[in-house]
Amino acid sequence: MTERSTNVDVVIVGAGFAGMYQLVRMRRAGFSAIVLETADDVGGTWYWNRYPGARCDILSVDYSYSWDPELQKEWQWSERYAAQPEILRYAQFVADKHDLRRDMRFNTRVTSAEWDDDTDRWTICTDNGDDLSCRYYIMATGCLSMPKVPDIEGTDRYTGEVYFTSTWPHDGVDFTGKRVAVIGTGSSAVQSIPLIAAEADQLTVFQRTPNFSIPARNGPISDERLAPFLDNPDNVYLLHASGYEVFRGRRDVFLAEAAAHGLTPGQFAIFLPGCNVNGHLKRWGAARYAALANQLHQEGLERIALIGGPDEIEECQHIAQACGPWLVNLCGQTAVFDIPSLCEPARFIVANDTGTAHLAAATPTPMLVLCGPTDPRRVKPLGDNVITLQADLPCINCYRKTCSHHSCMAMLTPSRILQRLRELIG
Repeated sequence: MTERSTNVDVVIVGAGFAGMYQLVRMRRAGFSAIVLETADDVGGTWYWNRYPGARCDILSVDYSYSWDPELQKEWQWSERYAAQPEILRYAQFVADKHDLRRDMRFNTRVTSAEWDDDTDRWTICTDNGDDLSCRYYIMATGCLSMPKVPDIEGTDRYTGEVYFTSTWPHDGVDFTGKRVAVIGTGSSAVQSIPLIAAEADQLTVFQRTPNFSIPARNGPISDERLAPFLDNPDNVYLLHASGYEVFRGRRDVFLAEAAAHGLTPGQFAIFLPGCNVNGHLKRWGAARYAALANQLHQEGLERIALIGGPDEIEECQHIAQACGPWLVNLCGQTAVFDIPSLCEPARFIVANDTGTAHLAAATPTPMLVLCGPTDPRRVKPLGDNVITLQADLPCINCYRKTCSHHSCMAMLTPSRILQRLRELIG
């Protein structure tokens, strides 16, 4: 071995949040470990993504490590959705506190990795001439580390400035007086476009598919909401529930509308059937929703209200036609901001694994989420008030969205749903 050779138990690639955590875990398990990182410091995505307006689009506390209880009290986020500089400072704070950099090699890129069956070890080579031998090779590179260069005819003839949000210049870009084009309307564009537009002389946005975006309602996290999390990080869902406060202003309006439909708080249920997939309701179906609704009404539930968007109107009509006048079909009549206010006074909610279910979960109302053969951890909204029921089949069509029948959901019979609801609400 050369002077730049290193023999360790574990080599970790990437010094983002996952790589930092892996290093901590390896140390605690008694392994020697080295982290290799292309950048000159920790942070991963939050080191590279420095475009205007960059910030997390989930609660800041979701970026808090739970393996060090002291961190929860030593670091307090300034906003519900922290900006990139603050998230990067947090990563650097953790690296300082636990002296992580002493086992990290920055400005280093892996050029090859080869496994030796005879020695049961990896040989890792880098562009700095390092030659590392390890038993375990962990890729903590994430899914956002390599930008996708658009394959657009004629780009080779463009002589102006080109920037990618994922590799933004650290000293920023001055758009004053310039004509700017933005390609794409994903989360990075949603965050950066307003700031670029305020500075540029002209801005043109090219989009393939329009995105739906709602106001973030960002701001400081109140001490009252933060206290349970500081006492126990597992209470993070309470901070998510705090987002419901922004909708409470519409509650009185809905209660008045609910009364007009005969909906009495605590005496009705909400169904969120979901969205259409290849012309079929995702994923449980009108006939089964209708059967469940009729059974619940026979057992004494006064009313059931259907909530859905324009894509669900036809299917919700089928559900309503199979039930009596006690079923209130509000499909296509509600705005996104109405959903939590509609769900809060309900006795319980039955939902497919859709975005509306996550909005409804901001309320304390008990909710049962129906899942296809997908991992419930991927689709279950946060909160102790939410449980899932899953069709247990080795199928991935629900991921690919190529299934035209969703017959697997027949496994989730109305009787099974009723049993789980009784467990949920007692």
